[in-house]
Amino acid sequence: MEILIGTSGWNYSRWVGTFYPRGTTGEMMLPLYSRIFQAVEIDSTFYGIPSRETVKKWNKMTPGNFLFCAKVPKAVTHESSFTGVDGIFNEFISTISLLGKKLGTLLFQLPPTVSYRNSGESFLKFIRNIPENFTYAVEFRNSDWYNPIIMDEMKRRSISVAWSDNPHTPDFHALTSRNIYLRLVGDRSISEDSFGKIKVERSADIKKWALRIQEYDDVDRAMVFSNNHYAGFGPATARMFQEFSGIKPAGWEKMLPDSGGGNQTTLF
Repeated sequence: MEILIGTSGWNYSRWVGTFYPRGTTGEMMLPLYSRIFQAVEIDSTFYGIPSRETVKKWNKMTPGNFLFCAKVPKAVTHESSFTGVDGIFNEFISTISLLGKKLGTLLFQLPPTVSYRNSGESFLKFIRNIPENFTYAVEFRNSDWYNPIIMDEMKRRSISVAWSDNPHTPDFHALTSRNIYLRLVGDRSISEDSFGKIKVERSADIKKWALRIQEYDDVDRAMVFSNNHYAGFGPATARMFQEFSGIKPAGWEKMLPDSGGGNQTTLF
């Protein structure tokens, strides 16, 4: 099994000085990030479709073996309950496909208010018509989605049920494809002003998840993404997950002046 571990997003000013060198600007963050981790979950696509120029830039900024997973816009998952969204979804697919071979899983993150009871029919109709040449995962935040009708359809179409460690997602970890998609989300108790350092001890939970993934022999790839809200510092959570998974942990200290990296803030 291939295990790829990264964070949800990369553009955080609070990471400057702890993950990125002092003086790092927003434009410099993605190239630096991609030197440390092999994958990232794009959070910004949840709020809207990026420009084609932006996606081309992301592609150009990152090495050939880098992987982007992207949230599907909330206009599809939150605002329309999968009704009348073919146009915006196709536009999203057309744009994000500019990542080429660097495009990984597309994540549908559903809110608790979107349930099988009120949206099951439209959801089934939608997933039965989406392009089959992409990899998908769905994060359900209402327990009534976990029924045989939905689970069987997900298996038929090899769409992953996203596993998520957060207060809103039921503790139900179905395997409906040969891919695992795990999100370490947490709650919203850690403020953005505190990002950049571990604020909550989560090592026991991280170890539990790492060991759970290793129990599955019939999985081709596991994608794991950590959110700042999980423990306070997404990169540190990701590195801890690597350690518990027997993967060489990411080392970004060499980029930081205080760790002997000099005062360099450019890439080369």
